[in-house]
Amino acid sequence: MISKTVRNLWPDVLIKAKISGKYLASVIARREAENNGFDDALLLDSPGNVSEATSSNIFIIKSGVIKTPRRENTLNGITQNSVMRIAKDFGYSVAEEDIKVEDLLDADEAFLTNTAAGIVPISSIDSKKVFERNKEGLVKILRDKYVNIITGKDPKYQEWLSYVRI
Repeated sequence: MISKTVRNLWPDVLIKAKISGKYLASVIARREAENNGFDDALLLDSPGNVSEATSSNIFIIKSGVIKTPRRENTLNGITQNSVMRIAKDFGYSVAEEDIKVEDLLDADEAFLTNTAAGIVPISSIDSKKVFERNKEGLVKILRDKYVNIITGKDPKYQEWLSYVRI
């Protein structure tokens, strides 16, 4: 769901940091979402642009172009960066730009990224929009590639992996 909680603008130095005070809006938004029967909440920034989910970066896909919010008000995610590189390696255009709620609702596909879950398709927004193509579209292609990379099945991205010798 789109939260009523607004993600505050933070100084540049704090945007890149994982600090507890910054996450207060996410905690409030997540509780709001769960209390209303949703899995997660999307936060908007002060001007009303889509910022991020409570613990994930967001991407939308429209006509084969992949977009993610500009990072002035989002956490610079490791998985977000990985997905951007994978998409570019596949030859897709990836843009960081302001995303309006209307852009999100008009998207062909949408997904979240975070270190714990990887790539998570969004199926609906506020119970209104269902992204049917996520099941076989570009999100699935990116997710399958990402899973192959993190499980060591893609030698092109071996430098992303860490190995522990026992």
